[in-house]
Amino acid sequence: MVEYKTEKAFFHLPGLFEFFRLYSLFLPLFSEHREYFYDWCEIGSIYGAPANCVWGGGRIGGGDCTPREVLRLLREHGVSARLTFSNSLLEKEHLADEKCNALCRLFECGGKTRNGVIVHSDLLVVDAQLQPIADSFWRYSYLHPDLIDKHLRFLAIANTVTGCAMVMNRASRTVSLPFPSDAFMHDASIAVATKQAGGTIVPLHEALVRYRQHGHNTIGAVEYSF
Repeated sequence: MVEYKTEKAFFHLPGLFEFFRLYSLFLPLFSEHREYFYDWCEIGSIYGAPANCVWGGGRIGGGDCTPREVLRLLREHGVSARLTFSNSLLEKEHLADEKCNALCRLFECGGKTRNGVIVHSDLLVVDAQLQPIADSFWRYSYLHPDLIDKHLRFLAIANTVTGCAMVMNRASRTVSLPFPSDAFMHDASIAVATKQAGGTIVPLHEALVRYRQHGHNTIGAVEYSF
């Protein structure tokens, strides 16, 4: 007898705060009447940020609900919440913002559904004598993390997350271990597992680690050009 493995599609939905009233109706329907929906459809996460968040960076925020109301709703239905803080113009002093830090603490402890987070940086490619070869591993290898990290189908074939230049939270570790027996690279496996579980991957466009190449390496930083 031939058995077919059913692949699931995880949808990441917008409007965590501004569409709260809609999700208050939709999530109970999705949970209680799965016969209305394809069995290969799952909600990977719901993402957004409330209004007046300095870390939000131009995103439209709204809604009259409180963060605790949002968190309670998603916890009831086992859906992961993503805070989309994407202001690329933040300065060091903004990192101490009380409102944004309070939101992060609240959602980190928001229940059984944990949200995986990976933060990873670019690398300075150097030779065996630590002399620079390229000031950006991503440009050298023609990788675009701002595009690749957002889409699971891209991340699965073109990993941008390098193990020596990444940090992850406990939720990401939990969904990534144990490693699959066929995992070729552990850092790539972590990135895919985190993304598949509705987590967030954040690239830092600064080379924070020196990435040393030895002669005729077959893996590592490979130069591509078109």
